[in-house]
Amino acid sequence: MLTLQIGISNKGLTLLEMIIVLFLFTFALSISFPLFLNLEISNLKTEAQRMASIIRYLNDNAAAYKRIFRLKFNFSKKIVQWEELEGWKEYRFKYLQDINLFSKGKINEGEIILFFKPIGNLEIMKIHFSNKKQILTVFWQGISGKIKILHGYQ
Repeated sequence: MLTLQIGISNKGLTLLEMIIVLFLFTFALSISFPLFLNLEISNLKTEAQRMASIIRYLNDNAAAYKRIFRLKFNFSKKIVQWEELEGWKEYRFKYLQDINLFSKGKINEGEIILFFKPIGNLEIMKIHFSNKKQILTVFWQGISGKIKILHGYQ
């Protein structure tokens, strides 16, 4: 005897199920997308803070150990290297834009080495970090030994 089955086919998704899946996907994306934007701004701030702490470290160690420490910028590779007691360390700065020195002006290509002597680095410098939405300036006042992170291109 032949029986006729009447019901819903389980071979695919219905239009209603597809709409629900798309709604859930866009809802999750709309919640997570602002987090990714804030992550890039957070990474920019982290790089600026890292540079500020490297400069403080070199200036303090030069005075404490009465020796010269070097800080080297390579703008083509966006790598910064600095000298420690144990040897050289390096970090790749994704958002490094340029450095502005009182004595040499704006430098954004090639390499430059800065020296931190036992009396400190007396050069006034501004190191700029930028992404598409924000610019941060690490401002070093050599004479006072103060460092600040400022918003915008200073």
